[in-house]
Amino acid sequence: EDLILGYRAALAGRIARIDRPLVDYRIGVGISARGPAGRAAADWSAFRLATLTRHKATFLQRLADARAFGLTDGSEVMRTLDRHLAATALRMDAITLTAGDVLRRHWRHPLMALRCLRSERRRARQAARS
Repeated sequence: EDLILGYRAALAGRIARIDRPLVDYRIGVGISARGPAGRAAADWSAFRLATLTRHKATFLQRLADARAFGLTDGSEVMRTLDRHLAATALRMDAITLTAGDVLRRHWRHPLMALRCLRSERRRARQAARS
């Protein structure tokens, strides 16, 4: 909630403060818990896909918020969010598809596809080692 509120305050160009607690935090549960380190590759893939799905939802919500505040598709904020959304989709494909299928699907950006494939495979190897 603090990230989205800060983002929306930046879009609005203002901020307000309520001087009482509105959120109760639990630490070590939910999305703040660590992934399945040292487990099977399928466990890691499922965990990573869930993480990327949350990222995708966040970027989509931020795009909707930016539009609600009147930003146009050509604005720097919108272009940046579009790039992050595309990279997240590519990373999801890197986990679920073969390398050849990723390169065929993302043929317009082969270097970005290769970087994401390499990065996601490195993450999976590191998770298996820890």
